[in-house]
Amino acid sequence: MIKILNILFLFILPAALNLVNAQFSYSLKVQEAQNTILDLDFEKYKTIRNTFSIDEKGLEHWLNSYKTFIEYKTTNKKLNSDSVLNVISENEDLLYKIGQKDAMYYYCLADINFMLCLFYFENNELLKSLSKYLAAKKQIENYQSSYPEFSFQGKHKLLMFTINNLISRQLSWGNEQSKSTYSDYLELYWQYSKTGNEVYMREIKLISIFLTNFQFNIEPKRVIQDFQITPEYSGIGGLETFASSVKYQKADDYILQLDILSNANDLGYFINLNVLNLQYGIALINQQNDSAIIFLQKYLSNQKTNKFRSYAQFKCSLYYFINRDLQKTDSLHELIQQSSNHASNEDIQAKYEVSHSHEWLYELVLARIFFDGGEFKKSAKVLLDSKDNISNYSSQQKLEYSYRLGRIYHKLNDLDKASRFYIMVIYSDLDSEYYYPAYSAYYLAEMYEEQCNFEKAKYFYALCIELDSPIYKASIHKKANQRLKK
Repeated sequence: MIKILNILFLFILPAALNLVNAQFSYSLKVQEAQNTILDLDFEKYKTIRNTFSIDEKGLEHWLNSYKTFIEYKTTNKKLNSDSVLNVISENEDLLYKIGQKDAMYYYCLADINFMLCLFYFENNELLKSLSKYLAAKKQIENYQSSYPEFSFQGKHKLLMFTINNLISRQLSWGNEQSKSTYSDYLELYWQYSKTGNEVYMREIKLISIFLTNFQFNIEPKRVIQDFQITPEYSGIGGLETFASSVKYQKADDYILQLDILSNANDLGYFINLNVLNLQYGIALINQQNDSAIIFLQKYLSNQKTNKFRSYAQFKCSLYYFINRDLQKTDSLHELIQQSSNHASNEDIQAKYEVSHSHEWLYELVLARIFFDGGEFKKSAKVLLDSKDNISNYSSQQKLEYSYRLGRIYHKLNDLDKASRFYIMVIYSDLDSEYYYPAYSAYYLAEMYEEQCNFEKAKYFYALCIELDSPIYKASIHKKANQRLKK
């Protein structure tokens, strides 16, 4: 009799467990559907979703929220933020109603609450954002206590790690993220990035690369090495291309960045992620490639939202300016000045830059473009070849000339020359009109810190905070303040 009962349990118990988890079967089909979302192929996602079985229906609510959130963050189309919020909230309610409380149920609810937390945060609804963060934390505690071996908890541990540290920094409970904190994050990443399926591992790597953009003060080259951001990795999809391109640009590896973007264009990734047209156009401008304007115009014609529109127009105006087409340059500047677009920091920067376009000189703009493309020696040559014209420059043009040479010599590791030009800019008394003095003080302090001359470093970080700046003021003062606390 006991033997018969044992045999029954062998068959009945697994069947009962499958019934409990029926709504939350993370099957190969569900994984494929999630992968199409990461590929930004939302039509294919809908096709796969429509074939979900009863066992997979619970995860449909999570994936619908996931798809809506990713589309909202990446699309070039106009999406009403209220309708996006409604879709995610409705799917959260539908998920709650199922009530089959297994690990994936709690996981999905935590994921949706993280999406809502970020959505509210970006809309400056901080109390609602905090409420959703605490809700996500509660769901994580639910599955961690009941299912401690749950294999997908790594993603949420990394998100919690990031948010807790950012809150701590914001409330001045601790200093700026240190290298040891970065090491702690990296250790967690490697611990959890090799568990679960390929789609989960793809997602966790993307999240981690994006998080390092603002979470740590770590050399981009080290991040590239630590997270193995190879050209092969960048070819996986449009999101991987974007993440890799940003990292290689920050690491001053502009040629590899161009190769990555060129390959992505060949693979058709620009179709679903329009911002890649903008990235490629800027990268081509910085290499003096006439194809730049084609991709910038593609971005503008495809982009149905205001995000980066003024910024793209500003980059187009640089192209036309160095090609001596001043009529098109002026026309674009007029559009930017008339725009009420504040969709991004880059768009705000564009408006600021063109407000000073009456001070533009061919050699200063060309030197800037060479500098932005990593051609530091070419940038220096353009400026040094123009030194006989300096007597005719306005004080503002002399300021930019000195700032650019300071940045060039800093990049070329000629620190003596760099410091001399930085000092000229810092004490120019033009900090209320240009951001160059405040940034020069910060870079000079950074330079002294790298030389272990901490007394001078602290002096210039403090001076950076004292200097005014018409743009980026809060950002550069915050960075300087954080370095002073170290």
